[in-house]
Amino acid sequence: MAKTQKRRSSKKGTRKISKWTAFVKKIYTEMKKKDKNAKLGDAMTAASKRKSEM
Repeated sequence: MAKTQKRRSSKKGTRKISKWTAFVKKIYTEMKKKDKNAKLGDAMTAASKRKSEM
């Protein structure tokens, strides 16, 4: 019979949010206020065009 091995539990920390992700999130929330049907892809496109604001 095969022995069952106990898996080691690793503590995974959370990553620090990148400037780009924070910027996209900000634009996404702005778009959601205006239009409830706004999509994340649309926010990424808008953020790409507004990179100078970062």
